[in-house]
Amino acid sequence: MPIATGILIDKYRQFEGEPTQTIEVRKTVTLDDVKGELDRIKRGPSDEIEVVE
Repeated sequence: MPIATGILIDKYRQFEGEPTQTIEVRKTVTLDDVKGELDRIKRGPSDEIEVVE
């Protein structure tokens, strides 16, 4: 029964145009990352542009 319910929910979402899958991206933050960000905030606005890859 639970499998049939899952299939019905997926088909309903597909029929309604909603995504049937959700991809979650998690990023871990280290203590060094936090310290670097706090230092950057303390320095104030900068003319430099940070490029994040």
